[in-house]
Amino acid sequence: MLRGKQTSGLAPIHVRVQSTNPHVNVRVSTGIEVDVKKWNLSRDGVAFRNFQNSEDGTKLFSYLGKLEKSINYQLEQGVALSSADVRKIVEEVVFEEERRIQEEKKENERKELERKNQLSLVQYAEKYLADLKSGARSTYKGHNFTPASIKTINNMVNRLKEYQNHCGNILVFEKVDMDFYRDFNAFMKGKDYRINTIGKIINLFKTMLACAEEDGYPVNQAFRYKSFKCQRVMVDTIYLTREDLKAMMKVDLSKMDPCYEKARDIFMIGVWTAQRVSDYDHLSKDNITKQIVRRTEKDGTITEREIRTITLIQQKTGKRVIIPCCKELCNILDKYPAELPSLWEQKLNKYIKTIGQMAKLTTPIHTTTTKGGNLVREVTPKYQLITSHTARRTGATLMYLSGMDVYDICKITGHSDIQTLMRYIRANELETFKKISEQYDYFK
Repeated sequence: MLRGKQTSGLAPIHVRVQSTNPHVNVRVSTGIEVDVKKWNLSRDGVAFRNFQNSEDGTKLFSYLGKLEKSINYQLEQGVALSSADVRKIVEEVVFEEERRIQEEKKENERKELERKNQLSLVQYAEKYLADLKSGARSTYKGHNFTPASIKTINNMVNRLKEYQNHCGNILVFEKVDMDFYRDFNAFMKGKDYRINTIGKIINLFKTMLACAEEDGYPVNQAFRYKSFKCQRVMVDTIYLTREDLKAMMKVDLSKMDPCYEKARDIFMIGVWTAQRVSDYDHLSKDNITKQIVRRTEKDGTITEREIRTITLIQQKTGKRVIIPCCKELCNILDKYPAELPSLWEQKLNKYIKTIGQMAKLTTPIHTTTTKGGNLVREVTPKYQLITSHTARRTGATLMYLSGMDVYDICKITGHSDIQTLMRYIRANELETFKKISEQYDYFK
């Protein structure tokens, strides 16, 4: 209650305590002041509720609520409160509330200082990348990140920097919401990035945000929404048939720079091992071993055969794979008794296209890809589509067409599941039909 007939300015609030059992009738000033006009809003329900929910109103009614609770408790215990008793209760409640407010204020100041000392989104991304390079941050299995993984994450960080420069504002974790997601996607589409490239960047970005959250940064939870997705589409890529490979092997490279023959051999190693270029372009003699394979014939006799194998730890996954060497692979390995060849991937891509052109692999290939979020249809000579990764796709596809069990193929390629492997297999419907009809008696 307010005392007197004051109509404006600040006025002290008094507490009036009346009780018949025990008998109490006292009035004491709380020492709390309130804006008279705001207090008088109690005649207007809506306006008064707005005042109650305001910062000043919340503080005021927190005082009064605790004061009322404390006084009622004493009355329920049968205490005949005097003015001094009520005044003491008021002082205790006010002191406790002031202490709480001060602690809350200090905590908010601490959090604000902590927030200011935290890195921005791009600054954190740079530190995150530096930690990957130094080994300070490891994979969930405890391994260091491979150079290939660091390269793709570095690409993500660079795109984030470009986007920040495009926005003209410092990016912060709290603002990484769905509007950010849509705008970041639109920005990358405007750069004509492919949908799969954008999807990979978003996937790496989400992984980084999860790490930032674990590090105590105020990450907006929108990145966990299903709509904050990593888009992916199937792309048209080629594989080389055995006839294509034979044609490339027949190309006379004797008058070319020796690097061309080296590139062809490296590429063929990739085909017959079905590995990534980061693995097949860095093999050494230490990777080659000999195994004795025993086989029980139909007549019960046991025969032994010595085969060469290539054993390696895949750079990207850390998986150990053992690959039996087919005769084509053995022929290439025999050419290099001392050291296996190696080339920069960019040069390998350049040379192998030239060899494909010399082998007359000029069949027009109709491809559909995505640039800037739009479908783009092109007709390209086959040799222009050959890259270092074509070797792995070719190897996996030829194994599949030979009738090899897909689970066995996974053991060689290092794929974790069949679904991922099937993205690599580029056999068309007719080739798959021939494979099935020749393999199973059901169709004979």
